[in-house]
Amino acid sequence: MKDLQLALCPGCDRHLEIDGTASATQDALELIRDGNTPSEDSCVELNRAAHEAELQAADLDREIKRLRALSRGLQAHRERLLGFARQKRALAAPIRRLPVEILEDIFMHVCTNVCLDQWRSVVANYEAQLWKVEDVYVDLDSISYRVQWLELVEQAREFRSVVVQVLQRSAETPFSMELDCTSLDIANDWLLEDEVYESLLKAITSSVSRWRNCVIPDFLLHHVVKKGYDSCEALESLTVTEIISPGADFTFEKAPLLTEWVHHGKGTSVYPSSQILSQLTYLKTDHFEDTNFIYDIFTESKTLESLDMVHLDVYSEGFLPNLPEVALLPRLRHFSLVFTDLRFLISLLQALATPRLENLTLELDSKNSLRGGPAAGEWAWPDADFGQYLERSSCTLSRLGLVNIGITDEQESRLRAHSSIGEVVSIPKSESDA
Repeated sequence: MKDLQLALCPGCDRHLEIDGTASATQDALELIRDGNTPSEDSCVELNRAAHEAELQAADLDREIKRLRALSRGLQAHRERLLGFARQKRALAAPIRRLPVEILEDIFMHVCTNVCLDQWRSVVANYEAQLWKVEDVYVDLDSISYRVQWLELVEQAREFRSVVVQVLQRSAETPFSMELDCTSLDIANDWLLEDEVYESLLKAITSSVSRWRNCVIPDFLLHHVVKKGYDSCEALESLTVTEIISPGADFTFEKAPLLTEWVHHGKGTSVYPSSQILSQLTYLKTDHFEDTNFIYDIFTESKTLESLDMVHLDVYSEGFLPNLPEVALLPRLRHFSLVFTDLRFLISLLQALATPRLENLTLELDSKNSLRGGPAAGEWAWPDADFGQYLERSSCTLSRLGLVNIGITDEQESRLRAHSSIGEVVSIPKSESDA
C-alpha cells in the first residue's frame, strides 16, 4: 500500500492519508470473468482490503460534509455583505436628490405616453382572461332601495354598469350567479318598467348559458324562461327561492348538466321536468303540495343519491298523493322526510324501495299538521309496514333517525335489534322543539 497525502488546509498543513493504489483495475475484472474459485486465504485478504478502503472513504465523507458546511457559512456571509453594499449604494443614488414632485411628473408622463397604449393592447387581446369571474352576487334588495331614493339612484346605475361590463367582457367563461331577494315588495319593484332594472335584467338573462351554479328567486327564473333564455348548458346546481308567485306553475327543463336542485320557500311554482328529475343526484324541497310532482319524484328520479323532502301538506284523504306500486330509487343513500300527515308515511313505506340507502331520517311536523289526519298521540309506529319496507329494499341502514315520532320502548328495542339497522336515534317532541 502506498500512502497518498491529500492537503486540506495549506495554511495549517492539515491533510488526510489514503491508499493511493486502491482503485478498480482491469486485472480484477478478468479474474471475475474467468470464473475461478478463490481460496479462503485470498478471500480474507480481499475483504480486508475492501474494509480498509471503505474506512478511508468514510473519513473522506466526514471531511466533505465539514467543508460543505464551511462553504455554506462563507456563502451566507458573502450575500450579507453584498446586500449591505447594495443598500448603502441605493441610499446614495443620485435620483434620491430629486424632489418627489419631479418624480411624480416623470412617472405620469411616462405612463401616459408609453404604458397606456400597451395596456390598451393587453385589454384588447386578453380581455376574457382579465375579466374572468368565478362568482357574481347581485343584491336585488339593495339596488331597489337605491333606485327609490333619488340621491342614491346614481349608485344603482354605477353598479348596473359594472355588472353589465363584467358579464359582457368575461366572454364564455362559466361562473356562479347568486341573485338575492328577500322582500315581496322588492320583487314587485323588479317587475316594473325601469331603465336600471331592465338593463340589468337583460344582462343577467343573457348570461344564463354560462351559469355553473345559480341561486335565483322564482319570479326571476320565470322571467328567464319567459324571455327564452332558458338554455342553461353549463348549469350544474340550481337553488330557487320562493318570493312571489309568477301567476302560474311552470317547468324548468333545458339544463343537460344539472344534478342538484334545491327549493326554498312555502310554496312551489317552479318544477323540474321529467328529464331534469332523471339526471338529479341531489334534490331538496322545503314545501310542496303538488301530488303529480311527488309521483314524478318516485318514478323518474333513478339517479338520486340524496333526497330531502319537507312539509308535505295533505288536507284530506282525497289529496293523498298517488304513489307507484313500487317506488324504486336504486341509488339513494340519504333520505330525510319531514311530513305533516302520518298517512303519507305509511303509504310511502308500502311502496318505497331503496336498496342502497344508508341514512334515513323521519320527522313528524306536528305544529303544521293539518286537518284530516290523525294526531301524533293517536298514531302508532307502523312496525309491519316498516319491516316490509326493509325486506323489500334489502338495504342496511347505518343510521335511522326518528324525530317527534312517538314509539314505545319495546318498539325502539326491536328497531335497535334489527339486523338491517346500525344505529337508532330517537328524538322526542320536547327535544326536537328545543
